[in-house]
This record gives sequence, C-alpha cells and structure tokens, in this order.
Amino acid sequence: MTKMIGLKQAKMDLEKLTEEIRRSKDRLLIEKDGLPIAVLLSIDDFEDLMETVGESSDSEYLASIREARAEYRRGEVDMLEVPYTITKNADSMSVQVVIELRDKQGAQMVLQAINAYKVRLRAGIERTRRRLAQFERRYGVDTAHFLREMAAEDLEGGDLEYVEWAGEAKLLEGLETELSELEYARYHLP
Repeated sequence: MTKMIGLKQAKMDLEKLTEEIRRSKDRLLIEKDGLPIAVLLSIDDFEDLMETVGESSDSEYLASIREARAEYRRGEVDMLEVPYTITKNADSMSVQVVIELRDKQGAQMVLQAINAYKVRLRAGIERTRRRLAQFERRYGVDTAHFLREMAAEDLEGGDLEYVEWAGEAKLLEGLETELSELEYARYHLP
C-alpha cells in the first residue's frame, strides 16, 4: 500500500516512518508543495525494483530503446504501418506480422528482446501477485471478492487503498494477458 506524507512531516517522523515501512512493507510517497519528490519503501520492494532495473541495465539494449523512442517522437516510425495479415482457419483467427531485417543476427536480436520482455513480464506478475497477497492477508478476502463486494469505505486506507488494490488487480490482468499473447507467438526463420 502506498501512503502519502508531506516532506516536513516525513523529516520530523523519519525514524518512526522507517520502522513502520520496514514492518508493514508499505510504501511512502513524500510530497513537497503537492508534488511527489521521493519514495520511502521496504528493502523487499527496493530489491524487487533493483531486480527489474538489473534485467534492463544492458547499455546497448537501453540505447536502442532510447533511439526507438526518439525515432517515434520524430515521426520516423508509425506502428500502424507494420505489415500484417489476418488468417482464418476453422479453429481460430490469428494475425501474422512480417518484420524484414537485414540478416539472421537481426532476427536473433528481435527474438532475444521478446524473450527479455517475457522475463520482465513474469517478474512483474510475481511482484504484483505478492502485493495482492498483502492486501488479501490484511483483509482476509481474495481479490475477486474485493472487486465484487467491497468499497473504499470497507478499507482502512479508504479511497487511496481501494484504488491501489484495484489498480494492482488490473495491472496483473494486463501483464498476464500480454505474457499469454507473447507465449502464443510463433516464429520461423527461413
């Protein structure tokens, strides 16, 4: 759960807040003049974050992401222009995307990028499940029950906690859908 506190209050209560974060595994968003400026989080959350950053710390990989984003901002890439074909068979409908590369090395790089992304998705799914489990243990109900039956008034943290729990559930759904699509993806090299 993420709580918010002003910078002045955080300064005065830092020792108490640090102990509370350590015990509860909550996160504390520190604000100054109404703007978030820092986060105080448990060592577990920090290690999860560093694991995620570590997975994507390859400088070549990060440089390629920055360049792709720059190309997109300059209007040099339009994702809607990616060629695709829709094929129908008796069992299902699928979409085929054709990506032309200079050589097999480029193809291997694309496959490695997809596999690296799947690893990050799996890590995100596990982190999100752990966060959902914290809510479930705290309130003694599963997330499905929470979404069907509970309102912000039922939670100690009110609206903020409700939005966070519901947001984690929505995030998990999106991550699992994305991973499922990538797991289904098939490819062949000529």
